[in-house]
Amino acid sequence: MPFILTSGIVLSRRDFGESGRLSVVYTKDLGKTWVKFSGVNGAGRKMKAFSEPFAHCEYRFHATPGAGYVKATGGSLFSSFPAMRKNLDSLSEAFLCSELVAALTVFGLPSPEKYELLKDALSFLDSGQPDCWMMPSFGLRLLELAGLGMREKFPFEREISLSAWEALHQSPFTDLATLSADINLARKIRRFVEEKIEQETHRVLKTPIFIESIGMIRKSLYNSSLRQSVSRSLGPRESLDSGFRRNDGQEFASL
Repeated sequence: MPFILTSGIVLSRRDFGESGRLSVVYTKDLGKTWVKFSGVNGAGRKMKAFSEPFAHCEYRFHATPGAGYVKATGGSLFSSFPAMRKNLDSLSEAFLCSELVAALTVFGLPSPEKYELLKDALSFLDSGQPDCWMMPSFGLRLLELAGLGMREKFPFEREISLSAWEALHQSPFTDLATLSADINLARKIRRFVEEKIEQETHRVLKTPIFIESIGMIRKSLYNSSLRQSVSRSLGPRESLDSGFRRNDGQEFASL
């Protein structure tokens, strides 16, 4: 079989055999594809980075009939989106983008438009430009490319202008900052997209659950830090965790 040269982005990976990996790569010319990376779990293997989630590479594959996967034999790394990986919020949204693409695509059916959409989303997340509209916009565009678009139905016509709705479907991610920031509405549209995909695919998305748990942990840590800060500012006698005494020596219960 001839070698295949194509660009792709890793959606996920798992160990395969003693030292190999099997990654799901969304490629421009082959669509979603299983890719085997032989021996990359060993120390100093240069192809290891090519098998990691979000690696954007030019790959050289060799296909064996009946194997169920192609074998990576070489290539070059375009980007691993290093800045995105250092930010938990951006990294979480990257995982969500990958999970949504994986959920709404079948193996072996190429869509250059979906490939470009994913690449643009990861590039935007790597740029460090926070924007509440990026994920809703990504989800709406992915639904449209999957034949499940909400653009004409306009289910949020009472909450968002038509021009803003159109921008979510077609403007570059970098231009979405011009829209009025409405975090609650952005979250509502984002959840609408996630529920739509869950209904269509009959599967529960894992990343939104993870993102919600991270938010709960942050809230808990913030409340704990705030309580400790107030206690330190009041001092040991007036701490929220201690009682205090009246002039007659009796102790009141702490609040």
